[in-house]
Amino acid sequence: MKEQKNFFERYKPVFEIVCRILGNGWRVNLLDDCQYRIKLTSPDFKNYSIHIRMEKGRLVIIGSVDSRSWRSPYHTCTVSPERNPVEIAADIEKKILSDALDNVDMAREYEQQLQQKREKKS
Repeated sequence: MKEQKNFFERYKPVFEIVCRILGNGWRVNLLDDCQYRIKLTSPDFKNYSIHIRMEKGRLVIIGSVDSRSWRSPYHTCTVSPERNPVEIAADIEKKILSDALDNVDMAREYEQQLQQKREKKS
């Protein structure tokens, strides 16, 4: 009897292709140890990540800045699991990454301001 693959094992090859299409160093983050989702990261989008999980039979894709001190707006879209990687990458570029670099810059500026405030108090 063949063992059922979990979400990560099943969709990792698809999102490795998506990452190559996106370029900019995007890759499947293997340090994120969760079998129910996939996390994409890029060194060009510092502290920005894209999470993919299955919900109600569709792939839910969410992108946002990872910051403890700044609440990033997040962008989301859903796609069919049967969708090909080229179309998934196009949706991610259009619906998720359109404001990503601006959000990364805003988070960095906010965190620098917080750091300056902390240094003034010291």
